[in-house]
Amino acid sequence: MRKLEFADILGLVVVLLWAANLPLAKDALREFSPMSFNAVRIPLSALLLWFPMLLLKGRIDLQPRDIWKILVLGIIGNVFYLTLFIHGLELTKAGNVGLLMSVGTVFTALLSSLLGHEYLGRMVWVGIFLSFGGVAVILLESAEFAVGTGTLVGDLITLAAACCWSVYTVFSKTLMKSYSPLTFTTLTLSVGGFALFFISLPDLMDQNWGQISTKSYLELGYSSIFSLAVAYSIWFYCVDRLGSTKTAIYANLVPFWTLLFAWFFIGEEVTLLQILGGILILTGIYLTKLNRKLTTDN
Repeated sequence: MRKLEFADILGLVVVLLWAANLPLAKDALREFSPMSFNAVRIPLSALLLWFPMLLLKGRIDLQPRDIWKILVLGIIGNVFYLTLFIHGLELTKAGNVGLLMSVGTVFTALLSSLLGHEYLGRMVWVGIFLSFGGVAVILLESAEFAVGTGTLVGDLITLAAACCWSVYTVFSKTLMKSYSPLTFTTLTLSVGGFALFFISLPDLMDQNWGQISTKSYLELGYSSIFSLAVAYSIWFYCVDRLGSTKTAIYANLVPFWTLLFAWFFIGEEVTLLQILGGILILTGIYLTKLNRKLTTDN
């Protein structure tokens, strides 16, 4: 049995930081418009990430041939994805967002197979079907409450966000051979933050900043500083200490804690259909990750 390391404790800390972000950000969206929230959150997070990156790396050896790739992936992973994500969060339950975003692992496996990057074995397909079954259960639950709440629309937008994240993940693999995860994330987040700021200028000007409560400003600060800058820095330390496969296991805990924090912070009811859908999704993700690793090792 592997000895518990300090990095394992930090991995759990990141899980809690990410899980708490969803209900807190959703609560802040009662006063912030989604785009003005992102327009402050993402550039601030990108700026803060430059400090640990330069501290660890000293300088960036950016290859000219990689600039256009970083620009495109920055737009896909931090403009398209984050715009869809924040609008999905506004329109559905924070717990649903936590569960549905985890399906990005399944989308990544499908896209990798479609592009011929890897072969998917029988058990991977079982995991994929289980995950999609869980998605169908959650969408069914949302459809029942769609009248007046719009949760079904929010769920579909969240699934679109998960697709964007999968595209970002798959096409970033070649660049990860040349750049550390922290460097790559800082560069692409900076691209996204710069673009989001200018795209969101009308929302920033329309936002009534004086009417926003201290609580919502604190939630924006938490979402900017702790759930992105601090969490990413810790996460990449864990990847360096434990390896990507062992660290990724902790990400599977995020949906569970999101449901718990959404109930605790903003009083979201946890339904039986949510629990059933979550079990199907997480079981499917476990089978997908496990058997993809076994196939790769073989």
